Amino acid sequence: MADAENLEIVLQRFISQHFNAGLPLAASDSLFYSGMIDSLGVQEIAAFLSDRGSKEIIATEIVENDLDTVSLLVQWVENG
Repeated sequence: MADAENLEIVLQRFISQHFNAGLPLAASDSLFYSGMIDSLGVQEIAAFLSDRGSKEIIATEIVENDLDTVSLLVQWVENG
């Protein structure tokens, strides 16, 4: 579980810094439906996770409804 918690924190920081003007981001905050992340943001997050070695992600694999929050992204990476 420590790895999942670490990935969650890392993703929260990355998304906060790159898409949310450095403002705090809860793991349950909407990314897509809030307008914080768009299709280019999806590609950036996919590249970030791939660069970390967390998971090789093709941006077209990401379905907004399933991955709208940091928590859902972490679950998706772990289950993939």
